[in-house]
Amino acid sequence: MTDILDSVIEDLKQEKIHTAMRRYGRFLILLIVLLLICGLLFNWWKSHKENTLHAEAAEYIKAHHFLNKATSQQMLQEGVGRLEKLSEGNTIYATVAALNLANIHDAMGNFNKAAHIYGTVEENKDVDQSLKAFAGSMRISSYLRAEKITDEEGLKMLQERHRVPIFNYSRQLLEASLLIQDNKKDKARALLDNIRVTASKDHRNSIPALLSTLVID
Repeated sequence: MTDILDSVIEDLKQEKIHTAMRRYGRFLILLIVLLLICGLLFNWWKSHKENTLHAEAAEYIKAHHFLNKATSQQMLQEGVGRLEKLSEGNTIYATVAALNLANIHDAMGNFNKAAHIYGTVEENKDVDQSLKAFAGSMRISSYLRAEKITDEEGLKMLQERHRVPIFNYSRQLLEASLLIQDNKKDKARALLDNIRVTASKDHRNSIPALLSTLVID
């Protein structure tokens, strides 16, 4: 009797499965196909993102090659042009390229242009807060050089930024940048190495990426 009941129950289960498959089979197949497509798209997106990052990293290195080895105005313009194109991207290298570009304009005396680029980085909502703070500090520095603001106004703006914890990093980055401009690369490198260790402990991943590009050998 028990065997008969078990057989009936098994038949009912099988019938329910067949009924469910007839009713929902096409939707189940569609769901599986969609999941496969989503998986393929995710893998493509991940690969595309990595390829884009690698491509921009390579382009950034090429740009600095022209700038570091510049023996003519043409090579300098080539390096600047590559940085300008790279700054239009969407990765960390685009942000770093923009900061480098602004630094070049500042060094060449194009203070208003430098301030504009720094301001663009500072206002970009996708940029890491630490880099935005650094760009803001450099923008103030460029405004001071361009005499668009007084020393008192610049000091007040910097003091207001100092209330934000992240400003400590941007202040040290600004100091390192000034050391580099004065060709005191050993001191700049030591300062950057110290910040890199502290920043890494704070999990501020964008800062080390910037620090590794500031000192030009």
